[in-house]
Amino acid sequence: MGVEFATNGAVVSVRMDRPLRPINVITSPYPGFATDLQSPIMAVACLADGASYIRETIFDGRYLLVGELNKMGAKVEMDGRRGHRARAFYVQGGEVVAHDLRTGIALVLAGWPPRARPW
Repeated sequence: MGVEFATNGAVVSVRMDRPLRPINVITSPYPGFATDLQSPIMAVACLADGASYIRETIFDGRYLLVGELNKMGAKVEMDGRRGHRARAFYVQGGEVVAHDLRTGIALVLAGWPPRARPW
């Protein structure tokens, strides 16, 4: 997505000097992309410059986030064959429901004010 990470002992530094790039993600069992990270990556993908594609292959309940992100102004489209297409030019705060812990943190990430975002 264009984010650089660096570690120095227990400290992790994150740097981004350009807009986020879109991604393609397919969840799968270890050592693949963890289903637990699908919700937060979908929220971050909504802030990318372009359309991202996210396919959940393990737990369809993760898709509950789609409706909540759309309430915040995202444009996440469902496509049963290929996963989700996530795109948003502006995500704003709103009254949303965290259906689980992962959805909750994803909604916090999506609603984080642009100037305060660490990326």
